Amino acid sequence: MMDFNQYFNGLKKTIEGKDNYYFLVNDTNNEIRQHYDDSYQSSIDINRFINSVNSRKKYFFSKGISYEFFVVPDKSITARDFLPFETSNPKRITDQLEGLVNDLKNIVTIDDLLKNDTHISVMSSLKVTPYILSVLHGGNPDSYAQKIREKTHVEMVDHKGDLFFTVNWSYPQDERFKKHAHIQLENLALNEECKHVELEDIPEEFRFVSRRKSEYYINPNSISDKKALVLRDSSTNSLITSLIAYYREVFFYWDHWYFNKQLVEWFNPDDVIEIRTERFMENPHYPTCENDFKVKQDLILNLDEFKSYDKKLDVKFNVMDYYNRIIDSGVDIYVNDELFASDYTSGGIFDKSYDMSAYPIDKYNITVTVNPTDTTNEFQFTRQIIVSEDIKKYFTGLKSSLKGLDNTFFLVNDNENELLQHYDLEYNSPLNIRDFKLSLQSKRKYLAGKNIKFTQFIIPDKSVVLREYLPFETAVPNRNWNSLKNYYYDLSEVIKGDDFLVNDTKITSQAAVKAVSYIIFKTFKEKSFKEIRGQLLEKFTSSVVCHQGDLFTDNSWSYDKDDVYEMYSRINVEELSLKSEIINRQIPLKFSQFNNVASKYLFNPDSISDRKALVICDKSAHPLFDAFTAYFREVFFYHDFWYFNKNLIDYADFDVVVEVKSERFLDTALTFIINDKSRILIPVKIKVNRLEINDNELIVDINCMDIRNMPVDSMVKVYIDNELIMENSLTDGNCIFNWNVEGLDSGIHELKIRLDESDSTKARVVTREFNVI
Repeated sequence: MMDFNQYFNGLKKTIEGKDNYYFLVNDTNNEIRQHYDDSYQSSIDINRFINSVNSRKKYFFSKGISYEFFVVPDKSITARDFLPFETSNPKRITDQLEGLVNDLKNIVTIDDLLKNDTHISVMSSLKVTPYILSVLHGGNPDSYAQKIREKTHVEMVDHKGDLFFTVNWSYPQDERFKKHAHIQLENLALNEECKHVELEDIPEEFRFVSRRKSEYYINPNSISDKKALVLRDSSTNSLITSLIAYYREVFFYWDHWYFNKQLVEWFNPDDVIEIRTERFMENPHYPTCENDFKVKQDLILNLDEFKSYDKKLDVKFNVMDYYNRIIDSGVDIYVNDELFASDYTSGGIFDKSYDMSAYPIDKYNITVTVNPTDTTNEFQFTRQIIVSEDIKKYFTGLKSSLKGLDNTFFLVNDNENELLQHYDLEYNSPLNIRDFKLSLQSKRKYLAGKNIKFTQFIIPDKSVVLREYLPFETAVPNRNWNSLKNYYYDLSEVIKGDDFLVNDTKITSQAAVKAVSYIIFKTFKEKSFKEIRGQLLEKFTSSVVCHQGDLFTDNSWSYDKDDVYEMYSRINVEELSLKSEIINRQIPLKFSQFNNVASKYLFNPDSISDRKALVICDKSAHPLFDAFTAYFREVFFYHDFWYFNKNLIDYADFDVVVEVKSERFLDTALTFIINDKSRILIPVKIKVNRLEINDNELIVDINCMDIRNMPVDSMVKVYIDNELIMENSLTDGNCIFNWNVEGLDSGIHELKIRLDESDSTKARVVTREFNVI
């Protein structure tokens, strides 16, 4: 059995068939599945449908009105042989309604279809409309067709098929689209003008059903003097001209199965023609004339605004009934299923702003209920909102420091958006957790292949540990670590509120000993945390030093240098320092720094262990350096900025690699996959040392270094006004170009310097301007 859901998966609403025929899929009525999916269960209640149609027939007969129901067969029925898959005999609702409705299957043929559209052609109306008239009034369809031809003529028009509309087209806009989206068609037009009654001249209650406009035509040159009411859907578009040609007056009404007795009484037609596209038979309503002519209709709600901000909620919408008339009703608003407010629309408009300050910062489900009226059903929708304070207002005009409560200071306006990461519920992290996990897994696998132990730790952000001292209301912090618990150990297990320096983003040296003790405990699992901490503390002496906090530097401090500044910019702290003398080992130039942050390679002859470690870190780990050095015989500290360096791994015979990162830096982590074949290209900097014109000669002197401060070995290309003028190789990262500018016009020109990618560095482009006089 064919899985139609799988077959149509990934498509919008168009599927390509054979011989350039296109079909409708994934529609709300499931056209193709209705007919060809053996597992499909139809939703129509046949008995209720039969009762409903018979009720209308009886009603119209009592009024002396001719009434017939016609079904336009689906394209997938008429063009079954052109579907892109094999089919069994189709299931059709009309087969159960024989004698009740008129099936146009034997009237509409393959020649009446549009390959790029769901509808029949206009020219098919010269068969369909005469057949409809013959059913209503008797006589030969050919006679009606001849009379309609005499009242009309053929014009050529450009037609874009509805299956090629952007919202429906499932494929690239390739040659198929260009060739078949638009086709030239014959179109039927009246020989003489008729009157198209203006919408405002139609009684208000009959102008619309939902968003569909009614159309009312008066044709003084019609074939007959009869009036017709056409209950329609979109298939009727192809029949409009031929019906106008026959009837003196014709009213086209999109009833959406909502039968309107008042419309019949107002228009007083001779004929009522109900025309349905076959697929819509799947989801009818079942009004009966005896009981429920007035079916309660669904509301149409146009939502203009639904916005939560700074502990406020704005809701704005307008409501109409199915006839596009204004409806006023009561409106109830619920917060997590509890009634929050009751109001009313006015002139069909609801425009309210609510104070949400009583609700703690969190996510809430807001349900808006427009209450039922005598003629309309209840309408309800639910949206999730975030009730939060706009914490950004606390940061406006600040540098990098924020005063908290009780003289606690925090980092703000940093590149990693620490506070927004954790406490702005609308913040979208740039970190792709899935890709990051794959990257971490690849690092573990790569190091395991070299028999090197690898553990990872995060230093919790100060704003997470000291959350209660922030100057604004907070919810439980969002932490990337919550999704990374199987990869990173969280040092907040041992780092508490008093472990942070009051004037700094970093932890104290005493807290650093706790942190490293925890790292050693989790990495090697040989001794207890308490035992390791005791061993480390024996390696230190303690003294009081004056410490200037990084939050109080001139570039960071956001406030006046007042009494608070004087009290906290420099504070006396008890600081631990190693007893033993540490040896700084020489580092090869290629590992000596990264992005202007120097590496350290330390040797401790008096270490607790004889192990050798590589510590990959950022600046927040600096307080941990001494404690690491106290434990390891050799330790290499390297700031990798997420650029994992395989060459460094091979540089020394490391027993363990420990990654220690500040929590906020996880948000901007890079997600390289590491393996034996992987290459990680690092950024480069191009410095233009000289750009000048001497005696009509342009002189360009450049220096190119990567962020390890290593000279780049690559090809450089120089463009003037996007035209390549020269290229050369760098020598020790340097290159000088000379070029005669006599051929250039006077004025400003653009110089573009392109550095090609190398085995280890990224490509880079810089532009400059120069003036030719």
